[in-house]
Amino acid sequence: MKKSILQPLFLMMTLFLVVSTYAQSGASKKTSKNARQIEKLTKQMDKEQKKLKGYEADLEQERKALASANNDASGAANRARKFSRKMDRNPGNERLARKAEKAVDKTARNNEKSVKLTRKLNATQSNISKSNRRIADLQKKLDKLNAEG
Repeated sequence: MKKSILQPLFLMMTLFLVVSTYAQSGASKKTSKNARQIEKLTKQMDKEQKKLKGYEADLEQERKALASANNDASGAANRARKFSRKMDRNPGNERLARKAEKAVDKTARNNEKSVKLTRKLNATQSNISKSNRRIADLQKKLDKLNAEG
């Protein structure tokens, strides 16, 4: 009679262990999946932050280059204006005409350079904005995963 009472008890204990182990393995699978996702998102965020630092360094250099190009364009425009005034006083002077033409060409080149640098600066600012948005999105995802535990 003792055997018959122990067998169902043993069977119930075994079943309980199997069910609890299965439940725990499901929880641990979810935990390990979250851990992998957190690791992946953290790596993406690190990469994005490195890109952002690079963009910010580029932005500073581009601002300096643009300021220099604008200064050069302003100087060339002043030089062209000066030769233009001299030409008004001396219309037949070929030497002044050549100098004025060169000054105008230099002004045009400097202006083109300024426009190009302005476009580049705007593109870098756009990249910074995109990168900041990506970092914010990644941070939200990480916060959500960390809250789930």
